[in-house]
Amino acid sequence: MRKGCYLYDEAEKLLRYELRGLAIYNAILEALASGYNRLYDICVKTVFDRTYVIKYLSVLQGLDIVGYIQSIHLGTREKLRARGRLYFIKDNYFRFYYRYIFPYKDLLEQEMVDDVLDIILRDYSNYMGFIFEKIAFELLIELNKRGLLRHRFNKIGRYWYRGDEIDIVTINEKSREAVFYEVKWSRLCRRDVERVIKGLIEKSQETPWAKGYRLGYGIIAREYCEPIDDLLRKGYVLLKLSDFNRIVEKPREQQQ
Repeated sequence: MRKGCYLYDEAEKLLRYELRGLAIYNAILEALASGYNRLYDICVKTVFDRTYVIKYLSVLQGLDIVGYIQSIHLGTREKLRARGRLYFIKDNYFRFYYRYIFPYKDLLEQEMVDDVLDIILRDYSNYMGFIFEKIAFELLIELNKRGLLRHRFNKIGRYWYRGDEIDIVTINEKSREAVFYEVKWSRLCRRDVERVIKGLIEKSQETPWAKGYRLGYGIIAREYCEPIDDLLRKGYVLLKLSDFNRIVEKPREQQQ
């Protein structure tokens, strides 16, 4: 993060090659990195008009730096509206830069690198929560492709409606089955697992799949600190980070 090093200003250099009006892009990216994901919230945070924000977000999407998600329960017509979109920084380097480097440039200018590092280390678990959600999506998609999931699916996404949010929902429309997952970048004990599952069960009863679908529940955690075999036997899907490591590791001859 020191002057002249890779993390210090590489993101802004890359943007200067492609864009003009960098101050507006910087403001939007900083808002996104800080957790302002809805269009209205981005406008409030940046104090820019909605039309400008939509225009600049569109440019960032074209560069594949920014993307958006919509709730899995929305129909095609509803998805065409921008109102329900959650925007996010797709590129992890840009996300890290605008969360931890850009906002603290004044400290880095004074070579107070240790102070910035201290801020990063205190907040890093919060930052990794979103990153781990992306990993969890990839894990479920890969397991599904390989036929290694008990609950196969043809649709996957995030769900939110009227204050309720569920990190991942997988849907099998043919077999009428829905599985609800919570993603946790933390080390869970058994009591944590039971509490999360209970919360998922309560939330699932308010979703469009509560009637007419068989419901399942799962957690994807960084790791578990206690045995959970009996919960697996009850049908819950309990995955951890090391499961992802195992499926991406291939024998040398397969890589060749």
